Amino acid sequence: MESLKRDLQRLIEGEVVFDELSRTIYSSAASIYRIKPLGIVKPKHETDVIHLVKYAAERGIPLIPRGGGTSRTGNELGDSILVDFSKYMNRILEFEPKEQWVRVQPGMILDSLNKFLKPHKLFFPIDPSTKEYCTLGGMIANNSSGPHAVKYGATRDYVLSLEVVLSDGEVMTTRPVPLGRRESKDPETLEQRIYRTMPGLLQQYRKPMEEERPFTLKNSSGYDLWRLEAHECLDLTSLFVGSEGTLGIITGAKLRLLPLPGKARGGLIYFDSLDHVGTATQKLLELSPSMLEIIERQIIDLARKQKVEMRPYLPERTEALLFVEFEEGDRDRLPHKFIEAERLLVQQGKLATSIKVARNEEETAMFEKVRSISGPILNKAKGPKRPLAFIEDGAVHPSLLSRYIMGLREIFRKAEVEASIYGHAGDGNLHLMVFLDLREDSEAKKMLELTDACYDLILSLKGTISGEHGDGRLRTYYLRKQYPNLYPAMVEIKNLFDPDNILNPGCIVGGETNPLNQHLKYESQDQGRMRGTFFDKEVVRTAIETCSGCGKCRSYCPVVQKLPEEWAMGRAKATLLREFASGALDPKFFDSHQFKEVMDSCVNCKRCLTECPSGVDIPWVALSGRAHYLEKHGEPLSNRFFTSTRTLCE
Repeated sequence: MESLKRDLQRLIEGEVVFDELSRTIYSSAASIYRIKPLGIVKPKHETDVIHLVKYAAERGIPLIPRGGGTSRTGNELGDSILVDFSKYMNRILEFEPKEQWVRVQPGMILDSLNKFLKPHKLFFPIDPSTKEYCTLGGMIANNSSGPHAVKYGATRDYVLSLEVVLSDGEVMTTRPVPLGRRESKDPETLEQRIYRTMPGLLQQYRKPMEEERPFTLKNSSGYDLWRLEAHECLDLTSLFVGSEGTLGIITGAKLRLLPLPGKARGGLIYFDSLDHVGTATQKLLELSPSMLEIIERQIIDLARKQKVEMRPYLPERTEALLFVEFEEGDRDRLPHKFIEAERLLVQQGKLATSIKVARNEEETAMFEKVRSISGPILNKAKGPKRPLAFIEDGAVHPSLLSRYIMGLREIFRKAEVEASIYGHAGDGNLHLMVFLDLREDSEAKKMLELTDACYDLILSLKGTISGEHGDGRLRTYYLRKQYPNLYPAMVEIKNLFDPDNILNPGCIVGGETNPLNQHLKYESQDQGRMRGTFFDKEVVRTAIETCSGCGKCRSYCPVVQKLPEEWAMGRAKATLLREFASGALDPKFFDSHQFKEVMDSCVNCKRCLTECPSGVDIPWVALSGRAHYLEKHGEPLSNRFFTSTRTLCE
């Protein structure tokens, strides 16, 4: 390990980090998994990436690109070198406002880009729930979308070209290349071999491409083979989008922009039966909404109990509600959209029981809180069973939405589990959170059984197991089920682009075993604990385990704003303490100066208490960690002097 670190430090101008605490901090993020990497490289520029890839290719060392660490699927984790783009490669490279495009590095935060674009009256329209802290490289890797996808589509629709470092260190810039064109170079480069091979491969698998294409409005499962050929050209841009770093490492992206949207207004539509939700969704799509979201009964009932101020907007005995938003350049046209929606759904169709339309800014803000209540309600749920995202991204055609939800409810009833359903009704993409305690072996087994049942349901409706989050460790094993005859094409493509399997191995193209319930964050009940420390208190362990690792602390922590380091984030503190508590990290590090430095990076501003989706009291967690250190080592002389008021006054 030391020789590997020294070699990379000679090659890389950026940072090379191989210490045990840093590797532990990077071992988990927003998914249910934890896998300690070999080390972390933070490249400063594309040349660093080229040197790293060439070095890794010569020695068969796997590499995993990493952005904000917000993936639910675990595709940024592995026993590999993580390539963290968030610290240095996070800038705008070119901007053409008249032509409405921008070229960015992969570590740039989406929210930062849109703040830059706003004075130019432009924006990048894809808006995942993590928009304040996710990176554009991660969005491209997963083909992310969000609640406005019903109007604006997914990331793939806005990527014009990519700069990609291939598995041998060669740099490719994607563009339309005329079919049949041959550039003569001797020897043949990897890029040339790719362009020579891909047309024949696509032709060979034309029939399964037609037969196994999901009947959905969105799809982020497997490689996109359907949009590569157009106008007698081959453009590999769409193939790299959604490839999760398995075909090449993206170092730059040229993105299409749109003018800022017009005025918007939202409304809530209530249903006393799930039978009508699919038909109602179809009717609303005819009116071209900019957002169409669904929340079903379990979350509505939880919100009524916990949020008194929302009760007037969440009637009792509501089976489901749709939040619909319309955008118009002319504000005066907005009321007509809702009048037509009420006519179609309530008066004429008898599909919905009623509709409420926001009348002013105050109600607009409340409607938005209702729309986005699912995450805060679920993340702050108490008890040993936590809401888990492992079948959270299936999508079906909106016309089949009612059948999908009723099928899910039946699966959860038979399995005797609690589960919450919400998501994007406009494109049939539902997010499911199932309450399980993965510290129990029986619950981990139930996770596998539920996954099989839910994916069978989705595929029976010709849906996709991933609408916008990608495959990662969660779903790669199941791609054979979704694409029984097309999956071999994906294997061939992986072997063509990455013959030595060094780029994010195990994602999209995986092995014969299912990694779904392996390397989980949560240990079984019989795992070792650190006795005689503050971990003995159940309240401490609960606080640590409540952190989902979502990464939102990147967007509000004042320390991280000035010091863009993973170890400065709130989730890093929770991760370290969780690993100590489980016995996975040697207790000697608990008494190290580096551990105290991580805990000291919290300035006790208390913003976690109001902005953390899980409500984790990171200041208290950090203070507890510091207290343990001081019990062992005592306070430094400088601290004792400046905190002793009596001494200073004498």
